[in-house]
Order: sequence, then structure tokens, then C-alpha cells
Amino acid sequence: MARFTVMLARGRVTVDLLMGLSVLVMLKYGLTSEAALVATLYAASEILEDAAEEAAERRLTSLRELLPRTALVRRGNVEKVHIDEVKPGDVIIVPHGGMVPLDSMLLSEEAVFDTSMVTGEHEPRRLTRGDPVESGYMNIGGMAVGVRAVKPARESAIQLLVREALETLEKKTRHQRLIERIAPWYIGLLLASYAAASAILGPERSLVFLLAGCPSAYIVVSSYTYMLVLGQLARRGVVVRSPRASRTPPGPGRLC
Repeated sequence: MARFTVMLARGRVTVDLLMGLSVLVMLKYGLTSEAALVATLYAASEILEDAAEEAAERRLTSLRELLPRTALVRRGNVEKVHIDEVKPGDVIIVPHGGMVPLDSMLLSEEAVFDTSMVTGEHEPRRLTRGDPVESGYMNIGGMAVGVRAVKPARESAIQLLVREALETLEKKTRHQRLIERIAPWYIGLLLASYAAASAILGPERSLVFLLAGCPSAYIVVSSYTYMLVLGQLARRGVVVRSPRASRTPPGPGRLC
């Protein structure tokens, strides 16, 4: 009800306002248990939506935590420095089992990397001198390799992907934007219909029109499923960069 009060004070027409009005009307006519049920279900749906969003953000953040915070940089001697201190042109030593911290170029004659975190492909990739090595690649060749940084940490591919994915959580899907755009008109029409029905059938008997017209389930499902998809994909190492990518399947590709 607190959100309903805020919406009413600001003059904003939203689904929260509609649900609050429905509960108040039911309370006025002594339908206490029905009002409590509607309020509880709506509150539970809001809690589920918030939980899904927090879970998605937590999984994306944990994905970023997998990235190395330091790098072994050769500056005369080999020094361990924070990745933000590594500059393009610095030579980085990546030990066996270590992860490439920044987008780089391979200096060693040959190296084998696990690229699954970046590409999703579990087949090891063999690179030779001069090949680009993206941040997030893991050295599995059995020995340390040297790479030369070509981008600072904030511009490296994996950092950009995770940052864009976190920003995606703040964006709205097409369905959510559509709902927000038509909500004032829809709610106004619904309230007018309720008023007309009340004049004919009476306010209490017309409550069915008000409750049946509340689209809260669709709204919650729209946002909840979106957050859930982002969280589940992040759990599997798949980073979604835009709302459109989460609902548009890729076209057929070519297998080599």
C-alpha cells in the first residue's frame, strides 16, 4: 500500500495504483479476506521479480569476479601489478592455468587456450605468435606464455561484456515498454467501465470487472522471466548484451 500512496500523491497512473484501488474498494465493502488475498499475491509477485533481478545481477557479478585482478608484467623484472596499472605495450606473463587479464597479442611461438568463457566453445584453441588473445582466455598449454597488452583493462572484451550485461538489467524489454505506454489509457478505461457497471449492477457486484481487468500477472511474468533468463544464462557463462538478444534466437549458422 505504500507504493500505492506514493503513486496517488504523484498523480501517476500505474498498475500499482489500480491494485491499490481494488484493495481499498474490497475493504470498503467488507471483503477483508479477498482484499488480503489479492494484496498478498501481488506483493509476492513483486518479491519474486526483485529476487530474480538480484540473482541475475549476483551471477553476473560473480562472473566478473572470476577475472584476474592482477597480472605478471615484465618490466626488467617480473612484477605483479593490478590490471588497471597495465598499459598497452606491456608484456604479460600468463602461467599455465592462468587467465589472460587483458586483450593482448601472443608473443610466444605457440600456445593453447581454453576460450570457453569468451566464445562458449569447449574445444581448445591453438594460437601462434602474433595472434590476438582476448581477455578471459585460459592458458592450458602446459607452460607459461608471453603476451603483449593491446588494450587497457576497462576496454578489454570480457570486461566490456560483463559491464554491458549489467547495464542490460537496467533496460526494459519491448513488452515492458509497451505495458508502461498503454497502462494509463488501459487503467482509465477499466475504471470508467467499473463506474458504468457500478451504476447498473452496484459497486460490490461490479468488483469482478475491476479484478478481472488487473493485468498484474502479465506484467510480473514479463519482467520476472526476463530477469530469470539473464540469471540462468549468466550462470552458464553466457552474457546477454541487450534485451533483444535474449528474446531473438540466432539464425542458422555454418558448421565447419
